[in-house]
Amino acid sequence: MFGLRNRLLVIDKVQSFTPLHQAAQQGHTLVIQLLLKNNADPNALSASGQTACAIADRLGYISAVEALRPVTENTLSQAVGDAG
Repeated sequence: MFGLRNRLLVIDKVQSFTPLHQAAQQGHTLVIQLLLKNNADPNALSASGQTACAIADRLGYISAVEALRPVTENTLSQAVGDAG
Protein backbone atom coordinates (compact mmCIF):
# COMPACT_ATOMS: atom_id res chain seq x y z
CA MET A 1 0.00 0.00 0.00
CA PHE A 2 2.78 2.43 0.86
CA GLY A 3 4.51 1.75 -2.44
CA LEU A 4 1.35 2.49 -4.38
CA ARG A 5 0.73 5.70 -2.44
CA ASN A 6 4.33 6.79 -3.02
CA ARG A 7 4.01 5.99 -6.74
CA LEU A 8 0.85 8.09 -7.05
CA LEU A 9 2.64 11.02 -5.44
CA VAL A 10 5.44 10.77 -8.00
CA ILE A 11 2.93 10.79 -10.87
CA ASP A 12 1.24 13.79 -9.26
CA LYS A 13 4.53 15.67 -8.97
CA VAL A 14 5.56 14.89 -12.54
CA GLN A 15 2.26 16.04 -14.06
CA SER A 16 1.69 18.76 -11.42
CA PHE A 17 -1.86 17.52 -11.06
CA THR A 18 -3.83 18.72 -8.07
CA PRO A 19 -6.70 16.63 -6.73
CA LEU A 20 -8.98 18.93 -8.75
CA HIS A 21 -7.09 18.12 -11.97
CA GLN A 22 -7.39 14.41 -11.20
CA ALA A 23 -11.13 14.65 -10.53
CA ALA A 24 -11.62 16.61 -13.75
CA GLN A 25 -9.58 14.08 -15.73
CA GLN A 26 -11.91 11.34 -14.53
CA GLY A 27 -15.15 13.33 -14.78
CA HIS A 28 -15.98 13.13 -11.07
CA THR A 29 -18.33 16.11 -10.78
CA LEU A 30 -19.31 15.49 -7.16
CA VAL A 31 -15.66 15.33 -6.14
CA ILE A 32 -15.00 18.54 -8.08
CA GLN A 33 -17.83 20.29 -6.22
CA LEU A 34 -16.50 19.03 -2.88
CA LEU A 35 -12.98 20.20 -3.67
CA LEU A 36 -14.21 23.63 -4.79
CA LYS A 37 -16.24 24.01 -1.58
CA ASN A 38 -13.02 23.31 0.31
CA ASN A 39 -11.06 26.02 -1.51
CA ALA A 40 -9.35 24.03 -4.26
CA ASP A 41 -7.78 26.43 -6.76
CA PRO A 42 -9.61 26.06 -10.10
CA ASN A 43 -6.96 28.20 -11.80
CA ALA A 44 -4.00 26.00 -10.85
CA LEU A 45 -2.09 24.86 -13.93
CA SER A 46 -0.76 21.40 -14.66
CA ALA A 47 2.79 20.91 -15.97
CA SER A 48 1.34 21.24 -19.48
CA GLY A 49 -0.35 24.55 -18.58
CA GLN A 50 -3.94 23.31 -18.32
CA THR A 51 -6.59 24.08 -15.75
CA ALA A 52 -8.88 21.35 -14.47
CA CYS A 53 -11.66 22.85 -16.62
CA ALA A 54 -9.56 22.63 -19.78
CA ILE A 55 -8.78 18.99 -19.03
CA ALA A 56 -12.45 18.13 -18.45
CA ASP A 57 -13.41 19.98 -21.65
CA ARG A 58 -10.80 18.13 -23.72
CA LEU A 59 -12.07 14.79 -22.41
CA GLY A 60 -15.73 15.66 -22.96
CA TYR A 61 -16.89 15.66 -19.32
CA ILE A 62 -19.67 18.22 -19.76
CA SER A 63 -20.95 18.20 -16.18
CA ALA A 64 -17.41 18.67 -14.88
CA VAL A 65 -16.90 21.60 -17.26
CA GLU A 66 -20.19 23.12 -16.11
CA ALA A 67 -19.05 22.89 -12.48
CA LEU A 68 -15.62 24.38 -13.22
CA ARG A 69 -16.30 27.01 -15.88
CA PRO A 70 -17.93 29.64 -13.60
CA VAL A 71 -14.94 29.65 -11.24
CA THR A 72 -12.10 29.26 -13.75
CA GLU A 73 -10.37 32.20 -15.43
CA ASN A 74 -9.64 32.06 -19.17
CA THR A 75 -11.32 28.69 -19.62
CA LEU A 76 -12.17 29.19 -23.29
CA SER A 77 -8.70 30.33 -24.33
CA GLN A 78 -7.08 27.37 -22.56
CA ALA A 79 -9.43 24.88 -24.16
CA VAL A 80 -8.89 26.41 -27.60
CA GLY A 81 -5.12 26.50 -27.05
CA ASP A 82 -5.18 22.83 -26.08
CA ALA A 83 -6.93 21.85 -29.33
CA GLY A 84 -4.03 22.98 -31.46
